[in-house]
Amino acid sequence: MGLWVARLLSSDLTLRVGLQGSTVVMRFPGKDG
Repeated sequence: MGLWVARLLSSDLTLRVGLQGSTVVMRFPGKDG
């Protein structure tokens, strides 16, 4: 459920799953833009 909430709040969410583990990259809109 945490990733679902993060997706609602972020402007972009990328999830990469590999043999070494998982990587989640989230981008949030800043106050300047």
